[in-house]
Amino acid sequence: MDEIGDAIIDTLRCVGAEKGLVYVTVPITTGIREYQMMRILTRSREDLRRDFHDRWETEVKAANEADAKAFTTMVQLLNEDRLVLNPAELQITKWTQLQYTELWNEVLTKFCDKVVLTPNWAFSNGARQEVQRMLLLGRPVVDVFGTQVTGAQIAAADNEARATLVDFGWSSSEAETLLPRIAVPQDTPLMRRARSSGQDDTIKWLIQARRFQNRIPDLGDRERTLHDGPKAENGSWKTKMDKYLDRAHSSGIASPEGGTHLLSYVSIAIAYMEQVAEIFGPFPEPGYSSGDPVNMAREVLASSDSNQRLAVAIAWLLREMHYVRTKYSENDDDDNTRLGLSKESWWTRQLYFYWMQAHKEGLDTPRGRRMLGKFTSTAMGLASSRVRLFGLPPQPQFPPPETLRQRGIFD
Repeated sequence: MDEIGDAIIDTLRCVGAEKGLVYVTVPITTGIREYQMMRILTRSREDLRRDFHDRWETEVKAANEADAKAFTTMVQLLNEDRLVLNPAELQITKWTQLQYTELWNEVLTKFCDKVVLTPNWAFSNGARQEVQRMLLLGRPVVDVFGTQVTGAQIAAADNEARATLVDFGWSSSEAETLLPRIAVPQDTPLMRRARSSGQDDTIKWLIQARRFQNRIPDLGDRERTLHDGPKAENGSWKTKMDKYLDRAHSSGIASPEGGTHLLSYVSIAIAYMEQVAEIFGPFPEPGYSSGDPVNMAREVLASSDSNQRLAVAIAWLLREMHYVRTKYSENDDDDNTRLGLSKESWWTRQLYFYWMQAHKEGLDTPRGRRMLGKFTSTAMGLASSRVRLFGLPPQPQFPPPETLRQRGIFD
């Protein structure tokens, strides 16, 4: 792609397309309207656009764009929380059709979770190419109302479009040339767009939990951190965290209760990380091995604003987890998660190692804080794997502080 195409891809990333988007496939410069006009005026496509350009602009292109806007509005209303893309909105004067095709193929591959078919899509060569792309990628194709369109239905629409051209007066061979057949794979498994499976849902759960906890004035996190000091490996924070990890183990990591206890354990680890940063100093840059020289972060977690502290902590953990993923695959994590949380399990040993190293070095040192960060990112990796394997546990509940005291959450 050229610089414009690269800039468009970057812009889509800026607005969150990597979280997935819905692509509405529509005719723009071709489609049933153009074929009808070609039939009425007995002109080829090239002659039509040359000899009746203004009429073609109005009756084909502008009409197609208006339909595209209407269909996209419907799709957006039914997918309020999703990024919905209408390709007819993008018009670059100097671009060729090949450049558009290259761009939309890139968008479909990198960002698209599903393509929406609009009426008469099979008369558009661009739409046909986009449907073919999605079939080869093994991703969902749906109608405007979100109903799955099967391979058999796509093949039927493909055949009907060519039959219509024959009715309009084209020969069968001409129809085959104008609308090349779509290859519908047989028994293609559904392969959704690659994304960070389990991690996103885990982070949303944890953010909700932490923001709720931050609204409770008497949790005593700061006082607990000051009381424990920088080297209290068996202090009140560990007691509090071990309670939830033990509950996750005894309930069974695959159970909803075990999952809730496990994610609560991680949320407490994040709370500890926030307090340590505020009291003892910022964390070093993430993305380095344990023995590498410390590179201090520019970000400072110390802040009176709890949202800012949480945001910087989560960002640090995401960067560290990205680094870990270069060494271990999700499959490695999942294999270890299936083995559970016994005292000899891989996850338990990793958590113990980083926790002990953090307090041995001292949380008042950058190296000690690095190890605490690695401990927390390990816990988040465990939680993400658990969510990936067994689904998201119930969302954190928001009972009043009195109920929390009865449950012992302030202990």
